[in-house]
Amino acid sequence: MAYDAFTIDTNLAIEGGLNLEGGLLGQLTQFKDGQIDLILSEIVVREIRKHLNLQVKKVRDTLVSLAARAEEVQLTEGDAAAELKAKVQALGDPRDVAGARLKKYFDDTGATTIPVKLASMDALVRGYFSASPPFDATGAKKSEFPDAIALLAIEAWATKSGKKVLAVSKDKGWVDFAANCDVIDVEPDFAKALQIVQEHAEEASARVGAILEAVEAGGLPEIAGAIEEGLRRGLPGWPIHGEGGGAFYLELDSAELEYESYTLIKDGDGYDITIVRMGSNQVVARIGAEMKATARADFSLSVWDSIDKEYVGMGGQSVETTVEFDGAFLLTLGGDLAGDPAELEAEEVEVVEAIDEVDFGEIEFDPGDEDYEEWLAEDADADVAGDVAAEGQAAMGPPAF
Repeated sequence: MAYDAFTIDTNLAIEGGLNLEGGLLGQLTQFKDGQIDLILSEIVVREIRKHLNLQVKKVRDTLVSLAARAEEVQLTEGDAAAELKAKVQALGDPRDVAGARLKKYFDDTGATTIPVKLASMDALVRGYFSASPPFDATGAKKSEFPDAIALLAIEAWATKSGKKVLAVSKDKGWVDFAANCDVIDVEPDFAKALQIVQEHAEEASARVGAILEAVEAGGLPEIAGAIEEGLRRGLPGWPIHGEGGGAFYLELDSAELEYESYTLIKDGDGYDITIVRMGSNQVVARIGAEMKATARADFSLSVWDSIDKEYVGMGGQSVETTVEFDGAFLLTLGGDLAGDPAELEAEEVEVVEAIDEVDFGEIEFDPGDEDYEEWLAEDADADVAGDVAAEGQAAMGPPAF
């Protein structure tokens, strides 16, 4: 079925890490000056801006705290400390930064905002009291008002414009609403929704599949190398949450993935390929892959002091484990897709799906200090180092810097 407009729900932006410039959200730039309109409900725009504000504020507050902490631990002192603090304080207001970023996104995608005033108040009230989608018959129906307003406004716009809208949402309310709406269809899978609006996607998918087959067989080394490098570069930036167990209270300080290898996922007789964008000399495909990586994390350990009624810090611990998971990456191929595969260029490889949470198992306190021992071993004055080591061991073991 042909569509005249494309839209997304807020949950897609959040799931994409609010990465407006990359990932599947970045692929929406294809709608600018195209035959299909990109529309966004005013509700969705406001919610995205709110989350962008919070994201920027959190990063800014963290930088302010780290600048102060750097001076406390004497990582910076004097003029250097003052200069660092001044630079952090001079960072832009989160609301202004988020607003400018969202405005640029609208400019790059050509998106049009669908105002909430288009929603029929009568239809909204009827839906609430009759528990019609997106309102549920049970539960907190008040929380569904934003979705109801967004959908009713889009429906009114589409009806008046004589257009058919393809919406992307994983929200059950959106899916149920569309089931009884003649002008809105909902597809939960973002990549699949983008493929639906591509012409000749089936032929492109077959061609990309042949290229991947050649890569697996050892051919097309440049494309194979670009995929490896893209995954190696992209996985460390993928946000993951780390958990663990043991006798201590754990607080995650940092966690990241280090790429090891990947295997392309098979979908029936072929590969897991979804064409999300096509141009005259470019195609972007989402490729499913099983990935293997080393997960590393730093935890702060503490114990509860029942006398002082507070947690007492016990230092930190670094841990790692090997993880395997189903993920996906966007492969951008430049050149004539119907021509010689050897002349194609892998212009970009971007991770868009990966593991979100890693269990590091039991985490115990390690009293050793490898950095200290290394310092002693490498100290230019071996005699002084030996004296320091002896004094430290006689007193209370190796001191920590």
